[in-house]
Amino acid sequence: MDEHGLERRRFLKYAGATAAVVGVSALGWNYVMRRVPTAPLGTTTKGQVLVKDEALVPEAPENYQEVRHLVLRGSSRDIGRALAEIARRDLGVSRLAKYTDSIYGEARRIYLKDNFPSLYERSLGVGDAFGLAEDDTSFDTTTLPYDLGSFACSSVCYPPNTTANGHTLVSRNYEWYTVSAVELFTGKKDPEEPLMGKHAFIAELYPDEGYASMQTTDMELLNFPLDGINEHGLFGTFLVDQQGPEEPNPVAGGRNSGLSSAHVTSLLMTQCKTVREAKLMILQQRIFFPGEAIHWLLTDATGASTIFETDGKTGEYVFVDGIEGKPQVMTNHALHLYPTPASFPQTDPKANYNTFNRFRILQDAVDSHQGKFTVDDCFQIQSKVYGATDDAEEAGAHIPHPCPMRTMWTFVMDLTDRTIYIKYYLRDASKIDGTKDVNLLLTDPIKIRLGT
Repeated sequence: MDEHGLERRRFLKYAGATAAVVGVSALGWNYVMRRVPTAPLGTTTKGQVLVKDEALVPEAPENYQEVRHLVLRGSSRDIGRALAEIARRDLGVSRLAKYTDSIYGEARRIYLKDNFPSLYERSLGVGDAFGLAEDDTSFDTTTLPYDLGSFACSSVCYPPNTTANGHTLVSRNYEWYTVSAVELFTGKKDPEEPLMGKHAFIAELYPDEGYASMQTTDMELLNFPLDGINEHGLFGTFLVDQQGPEEPNPVAGGRNSGLSSAHVTSLLMTQCKTVREAKLMILQQRIFFPGEAIHWLLTDATGASTIFETDGKTGEYVFVDGIEGKPQVMTNHALHLYPTPASFPQTDPKANYNTFNRFRILQDAVDSHQGKFTVDDCFQIQSKVYGATDDAEEAGAHIPHPCPMRTMWTFVMDLTDRTIYIKYYLRDASKIDGTKDVNLLLTDPIKIRLGT
C-alpha cells in the first residue's frame, strides 16, 4: 500500500475510535465533553494535594489555547482523586467509559496492581471522585480523556557532547487540528462542542510512592501521556507511528486488558531512571493501542536514546537506538522499517507535512549546523517543520472539508537541569502568500524546572 493509502486508512481508523468521545455510543462510550464553568485558579483539594493551579496562558477570546500549570503532592490515590475533580469541574468529564463486562475491569486492576501500582492507586482515587464503590470494576477509572491526540509531530534528541551547555536536550513539536472533534469528522460546526487542544496542562507530580515528574498533556488528565521528564532525567515522548499495530481499541472501557499505550510514558516516569531500565520495563508489559498506533522517543540525562516501536505485522517490540554522540530524529514513520533517508519511499518533495519529508528537513538541519546546539538553535530547527496549514489534505488527513492544523506547542527540554522551555500557540499571525499556510504567533518561552 502506498503512503497515501496508508495514511487514509489510519486516519479513518482513528476517526472511528475517537468519534465515540463526542457521543457515538456504538463503541460503548459514556463521555460528556461539554465545557462547564471553571472554578477560580488556585482552588485546592482536601489535604492540599493540589498545591498549585496557575494560568500560564489565560483563557482569552483572541487566543486559541488556555494553559494551566498544576503541582500535586500526596499519595497516588489522593492525586488521582484531585485530577478527577479537575476533570469533572473544569473539563466536563461527567461520566466514565464502561467495560463490556466487569471481568475486564477486574483483570485490568490485577494487571495494574502487579505492574503499575501507582496507576492502580490513582484509579481508585478517580473512582472516589465519581462516587464508585471500591469493588466496582464496571467502569474504566484508569484514564480521564477530554481531548484528542497528535498527528504530524516531530522530535530530536541532542546528546551532551553536541550541546553548548554540555547538557542533554530534547526538542519536540506537537500538532493537532484547531476545530472540534465533531467538525473534524463531519465537517459541521457546533459552537457547543469544545475545541480540540484548547485546554492544555503542564503538571508536576510529587507522589509519596514513585519518582517525581513533570509532564504535558492536552487530551488526558490522569496520566499526562504526551511528554514527560522525571527527577532522574529520564524523558519520554510519543508520536503517531503510521506503520504500527492496527488494533481498533477504544480509548477506554470496552474489552481492553493490560497497559494502554496512553499509560506507557506515565509508567516509565514513575518507575524508571534510565533508558536501559525503561527498555526492561517495556518488555514486561502487554501494551494495547487505542485509536492510533504510536512510538516513543526515550532518552536520559547521559544522552542515551532509543525509539521504541511495535511491529505492525508481528507485534514484536523493537528498539532503534540512537548512535552514541549523534542527535536522533523522529517523526511519524517506523524507524525500524525506514532507518535512513536512503530507505525512504518516493515522496512528493512539495508535501511539507509528509513524515519522510519532515524527517529529511530536520536531519538536514541538524547535519548542517555549525558548532554546538543551544536551546535557541533547537527551537529554530523545530520551527522548520511547524504545522501551519489550512489544507487538511496537505496535512495528511484526507478528509473532504477544510480543517486547519497548527503546532499547539513546541519545547526544548534540558534533561540535566530537569527544565522545560515551552512555547504555546496563541493565534495565526499572517497568511503566507501563494500558499494555504500561515505564520504562527506563539508565546515567549515559558520556563519551568522540576523540583522548584
